[in-house]
Amino acid sequence: MASFFMHSKPNSHATPRSGTRAQADSVKRSRARRRERSSSAFFILTLMTLAVIVCYGPSQVYYVAALYWNWEIPDMYPIQLVLYQLIAVLDPLLFALAVKDHRQEFREVYCCATK
Repeated sequence: MASFFMHSKPNSHATPRSGTRAQADSVKRSRARRRERSSSAFFILTLMTLAVIVCYGPSQVYYVAALYWNWEIPDMYPIQLVLYQLIAVLDPLLFALAVKDHRQEFREVYCCATK
């Protein structure tokens, strides 16, 4: 049994370490594109999160304060209504800007860009 583990086959699927300069440049460009997409996605996700916090946060704080401390802020309802409607407008726009295909279509439709 011990001899089975000691005499393992060499890895036939291994690729040689040496490569051409073109392959190395291709890998570097691929990594740079991946890093750029990742940072762009992080930025859009951060914007979407901030939009939700800004639009829903004040009304949630108001409701908690009204419930526990019996605070009343006059004219808070119209402000909440505007913020709720704003998030309904911002979410699709941020989503359209987040996805590359949608971003291209968005520019073509609303910015009169040509293909």
